[in-house]
Amino acid sequence: RKGRPSTKNVGKGGKKKASKLRIGIRPQHLILDPKGQLEGTITLVERLGTETIVELVTASAKGFRFATSEAFDLANGQTARFSFDPALAHLF
Repeated sequence: RKGRPSTKNVGKGGKKKASKLRIGIRPQHLILDPKGQLEGTITLVERLGTETIVELVTASAKGFRFATSEAFDLANGQTARFSFDPALAHLF
């Protein structure tokens, strides 16, 4: 599933069979989306002039960041949902 480690068989040269994979998405590739599969509670909003960095934590206590140049009205304690283009995701 998006935003969560998953178990997948990987071929030769990769991880061992049934290893856990992690998905990585750059903070600027997240899209604020009320129907998105990745949800978090905002713990910090840092406005840096032309960019805003938002730190969040999921219900399972996994931290992640959202970076945007758009002026969204986001605040600590608020819940936000995100989607992303799978082509921009990386597996580790």
